Amino acid sequence: MPSHHLLFLLFLFASSFTFTLVDAKAPGPAPRLTSKSTTALELAARYAAAGSLSASNASVALKLIPAQCLTGQVQDCVVLLDHSASQLGRAYQVLARISSDPVHKPELDDAATWASAALTDLTTCLQAVRSMGQCSSSREKLVRSLDEASRHTSNALHFISRVKG
Repeated sequence: MPSHHLLFLLFLFASSFTFTLVDAKAPGPAPRLTSKSTTALELAARYAAAGSLSASNASVALKLIPAQCLTGQVQDCVVLLDHSASQLGRAYQVLARISSDPVHKPELDDAATWASAALTDLTTCLQAVRSMGQCSSSREKLVRSLDEASRHTSNALHFISRVKG
């Protein structure tokens, strides 16, 4: 993926965060999102989209690895990563169009299920890629891509759980 696409995505993420500052010395509740800030639902949608993009990037990177570097488990990751990208894309579509009203709980549950399944697939692939003995340069690039996708997916799940209460 061209670096300008990644920079644009990072800009969209960074420009959307507004949190209430809390004095670090004073005990009290953790920082909370303010009414002016991006809602947890919007953050969940953005992280799901970022996770989908990262999983797609990892899938492309995996397909570029020389055949002699691919074990059976790693080959299975081609399907798992495409599946993860698709699931996170579905979660994004649902999260981007609903509100946090209780009437949307089944859709939130669906999004959480898809993101959780994607995280399981990403974790499985991360373990498989880390076990690749040969082709260390390919392995390290994939590990970074999978870590990024897992991190975004985990963040999406966190914000979904905040919305669900």
